[in-house]
Amino acid sequence: LHPSSSYSEIALLHVLSLTAFTASSRINDTVQLSSRDGNGIQAYADMNGFILGEMLASCELHFGTEHPATASAHNDVGLMHKALGEWEESRSSYHKALRLYAMIVGKDHASYAAALNNLGNLDRAMASASPDDAPDGDDEDGGNDGAKSKPLSALERLQLNESAIDYFEESYDIRRVELGPHHPHTITSRTNLGSALAAVLLQQQASLLAAARQQSSDDTTNNNNETTKSNVLKALSQPSKFTQKRWDEAQRHLREALKAAVENPRGEVANVKAATSIQTAMAKNNNNPKGKDRSKSKKQRRLDAKKQKKQTAAQPSSSSSSLSLPSFSVISSIQTLSAASAAQNLAVFLKLQSQVKSETSKTLTSATTATTTTAATGKTDYNDEYAEAHALYTQALNVRMKLLPQHHPDVLATKFSLAELLDLLGDETSANRFRQEILDVYQVEERDGDGVEEKEQ
Repeated sequence: LHPSSSYSEIALLHVLSLTAFTASSRINDTVQLSSRDGNGIQAYADMNGFILGEMLASCELHFGTEHPATASAHNDVGLMHKALGEWEESRSSYHKALRLYAMIVGKDHASYAAALNNLGNLDRAMASASPDDAPDGDDEDGGNDGAKSKPLSALERLQLNESAIDYFEESYDIRRVELGPHHPHTITSRTNLGSALAAVLLQQQASLLAAARQQSSDDTTNNNNETTKSNVLKALSQPSKFTQKRWDEAQRHLREALKAAVENPRGEVANVKAATSIQTAMAKNNNNPKGKDRSKSKKQRRLDAKKQKKQTAAQPSSSSSSLSLPSFSVISSIQTLSAASAAQNLAVFLKLQSQVKSETSKTLTSATTATTTTAATGKTDYNDEYAEAHALYTQALNVRMKLLPQHHPDVLATKFSLAELLDLLGDETSANRFRQEILDVYQVEERDGDGVEEKEQ
């Protein structure tokens, strides 16, 4: 606020801020917790959207169009539109907030960094949205035919992820100076930056793998096809120094964000013990650090090692120290919501990175042996990355379940991620248990015929 602000202005601002926060939070939670058919969301969102609209109008009337409170109101309206998948409306509101903050408090202020962080989150949401998540036109009451927006191309998704990196990087730089490296908002920007870097790399690797599979299935033999196939395989097996640097940078940001959150706990502390199953799994992996398969003979392991050495360059690069499993005490030190979020993001990265490694190795092996690789069955090898991801997910869930309501979107998101990992590792029973807990929160049950039926509240 300006020094000249009266007590009545301050009181009004507090009321408006509380109203905006409540409305935005309720819309976001409702959208994430409701079924995909959107039943009941729009009326609820319209009501809260009206509240936010009134809040914006009140700010402009009382404080003027060029005031931090008005900028904050534009930001809250942007949050609402993003929660509803109204991308362009959200972007417009965020840019209005960004412009006002730049003019009023300057581009080195934490409020300006918050608007940048929100724009980065918007780009990430757009890039990761499935075609079914593409926003509709106006609803039927608005007279629109309801046609879906055109799905984004791979290039457009890549551009959005690159744009998100720029927003997060600038936000992180500002917050690091203004708030300090250990502030929860700084940690958020840093983990967002690491996740955005990883998203670009994973998308590029997925495109290369798809191209390699397409080339392998093409029976046509000519010079152009052979050249294309050779180039694709070379890109997979010999990634550029820039790509290797980005893998390292992504993991470094995610690990340092977790370290800062653990070493500088802020907010409520859960005081939950790490599950003994985590300690057992980590000890098991630490006792076999090289990941030797004892079911194979020494000769076979030597042959496999030579083959693996040739393909080392194909794997996402990481320093040996950064890949070592954290101690059980570090995992058990994840006790705050900030640390749980950082742990969740690192776990997602590790799981996806390990999957990419596995797929790349299979594709290169298939190409070099000129044979078709059969789809893997049974459980995936429980390597260091999966072991760490499992430990991080489990502790993040413990903390979130202690500090948040059981129906909170963050609790459900961690259960969903953990179920995916357990399913990947062949533990279908545990995976289904978490999925059932999610369904229980939604209060849906299967019925004969199509669709699902809601239980009576």
